[in-house]
Amino acid sequence: MVVAVLVILLAGGLGRVAGAVLDEDAVYAHEGDLVVAGNETLTFENCTLIQNGNIFVRENGTLILKNCELVLNQSGLYQYRLEVRDGGRLFAMGVNLSSEYGFDQSYGDDSVVNFTDSAWERSAWTYASGGSLYMRNVSELGHFMVSTDAVFDDCTGYGFLMTMENADVEVYGSYIGVAYVRARDSAVNVTGLHGGVVEYFNTFNNLTVSGGTVANLTILDSDVRFGFEPYDSSLAVSDCDLNGLEMYGNSGVSVVDSTMISVHVADGVNLSLYNASVQSYIVAYANSRTVADRSYVYRVEASDEAYCSFNGSSVAWIEAYESSVVRVADSELLRLSASQKSAVSLVNCCCTPVLSAYDQAETLVSWYLDVHVVDSTGQNVSSANVTAFLDAALVQSELTGADGLARLVLLGKTINATGEFPVAGYSVNAAYLGYLNTTTVNMTKNGQVTLTLQGLIVPEFQMYLVLSLLILTALLAFATRKKKLRGRRFLREFRFEHVRETLKSTDRRVRSISPCCINLFLLIDLSARPNPK
Repeated sequence: MVVAVLVILLAGGLGRVAGAVLDEDAVYAHEGDLVVAGNETLTFENCTLIQNGNIFVRENGTLILKNCELVLNQSGLYQYRLEVRDGGRLFAMGVNLSSEYGFDQSYGDDSVVNFTDSAWERSAWTYASGGSLYMRNVSELGHFMVSTDAVFDDCTGYGFLMTMENADVEVYGSYIGVAYVRARDSAVNVTGLHGGVVEYFNTFNNLTVSGGTVANLTILDSDVRFGFEPYDSSLAVSDCDLNGLEMYGNSGVSVVDSTMISVHVADGVNLSLYNASVQSYIVAYANSRTVADRSYVYRVEASDEAYCSFNGSSVAWIEAYESSVVRVADSELLRLSASQKSAVSLVNCCCTPVLSAYDQAETLVSWYLDVHVVDSTGQNVSSANVTAFLDAALVQSELTGADGLARLVLLGKTINATGEFPVAGYSVNAAYLGYLNTTTVNMTKNGQVTLTLQGLIVPEFQMYLVLSLLILTALLAFATRKKKLRGRRFLREFRFEHVRETLKSTDRRVRSISPCCINLFLLIDLSARPNPK
């Protein structure tokens, strides 16, 4: 059977039409933009339209497609588009809308669009920003960005459904891919939200929302994964399984005990991850800040002036560009690539990563040095000053704790486009009350050194502590006895000889303060004598 192809050329083609009905199994090829406007109505029924140009339905025009094949005959991506706006109406029933390349659709400005029992092939993005949109039994939807009223009933799609902050979207019995909820100037808490078959979800029933505007998304008996898109908003996520996060403006986002596929961090966003898993990637740019603790991230791309920090985490691959800053501490890193003017700091990375540096990028590899300071008897010395010098320049200074330990973070090598440059010969000193010891170390891995301050003997209990305890005990005894035995000489047990005999059994370092204590007790004794009458 031979199918005729009718090339429409009459009156400039279908550039402007009025009341035309084209059917009878014909194949129409139209050159140039197809415009339906000015209260005009154009109907294609039981036919094929090969459109070599855009399709515009405007100014109360109506385009009706019934049981048709509509082909956007593009020679490349996004060459043509389907646009309905300014009160235009599009009704499509049993339509296969297709192209060899991806194309966009735009519905807005009081438009009415209705697709029923239809299929889309290679529709990339559809922007619905005004009027109403109704989709029933439509397959291969592609990506949607909706900021108006929309219904998806028994539809299938594998892309994103982006619901804008002023959208009212209902999804019934559909496989919709990923549904993103946008919030603007709001505070949103999300807990226990998981993708898959969702019996019921509503933004304001399943989430805690305050202030601003948030998309009103309702889902019934549909297979969907969730994502969120905060703008200048606060978002707290816990115990969730999300597809992703898209963050913009001055948003603050906290993610705890959750799993995500992808994360985009832009503008001035502050993102905090704790015990989280990002299975695909984090893209951080602009002036964003990302801090991850005890988390897993497969891939990180940092650019512009983004700051990324990973602590106690596992990262498979980091790529740093432009003037970004990346810090990785106490973590596992398998691969690192730094280029342009990026700066990367690695502290105690527990495995040797594949490192690449290009342009003016620089990577600093540092390790921990734990310095243990003890006295001549091996006791810990607290509050000792531990310093590290390199070429007579002070690098770091720390005080020891009660355990006698101070931790230093010392640079082991620098990596740039010209090679690796080890840093060697740190002079590490410990000082306390005039006692000093020093050693020299090279940092190729984490290390520990013990510095003994010869001649120093630290009391088991500090002098001031013993004196304070004795004074407190004496005062408590004095107050109690005076109350019970007022007017009597009640401190005979604290005579000079008794105190001295008691102190003889104490440690020699405590005995050295005995005269002070004896004088205190004698004063208490005298003060307890009754006044002469």
